[in-house]
Amino acid sequence: MLDRLWQILYNEITPKNFIPAGNFDAVTQTTIHHHQDRFKSISTRLKLRVSKRARRMTLRLDPETRAVHLILPPRMNINTAVDFATQNRAWIREKLSELPKPVPFTDGAIIPFIGRDHYLEIISDDARRGTDITVKNRIITVDTSLDNPSMRIERYMRDRIRDELDALARDKATLIRRRVGDVRVRDTKSRWGSCAEDGNLSFCWRLVFAPREVIDYVVAHEVAHLVHFDHSATFWRLCDRLSDDMNYGRDWLKEHGQTLMSYGTV
Repeated sequence: MLDRLWQILYNEITPKNFIPAGNFDAVTQTTIHHHQDRFKSISTRLKLRVSKRARRMTLRLDPETRAVHLILPPRMNINTAVDFATQNRAWIREKLSELPKPVPFTDGAIIPFIGRDHYLEIISDDARRGTDITVKNRIITVDTSLDNPSMRIERYMRDRIRDELDALARDKATLIRRRVGDVRVRDTKSRWGSCAEDGNLSFCWRLVFAPREVIDYVVAHEVAHLVHFDHSATFWRLCDRLSDDMNYGRDWLKEHGQTLMSYGTV
């Protein structure tokens, strides 16, 4: 499993001095609402979320929603949370300013699509029924009657990358005499891919915007888990053997992974 995605896709910060959940009052929506102006004064893109699993406060950048989430344990001193966010105001601004500009699915946009940049051509036709999408000569043509076909374009891309990932995973699994179960794509926020013990694989659909070498590496990573359900040295040797270029794929995700979240967003 690519369980290091939190460090790749998200940037996060926790208090230098560990501040555990204590015997404080429960953080409720009423409490958050009462103090929301204090948090908005730090950043209008700062969002609060209470997590039952949280044991300490965390500031986490979410490139997809272009926001910073302040995650709190169920019981936390709200003034301590405000102080923590205030102390990291510069970090919040810096991380938000570093986000790549969003590239919505609009006519004329340049979209990386399974390893190559493509021109997105949207042709509106009110008399048409439904939406038809074709790809030829690095042009994605969308004939549609919809005012905004973004969701239809996303669905098409999800289907295409699922087919690519499915075929690639089964080819690699054959090399090591393992069986792949179902292959699914999701809009995952915590990992690029995952492998279940029953052989089912799951991937982030936004890999459709990544270079082919990166797609290949992510698939090799999950297929290698069919043999080694860990991240031991033996696992990494197998992953390297199954990958076209493991080091490139891994390094590219660390350096550019968050850019994959900018396409199709507004």
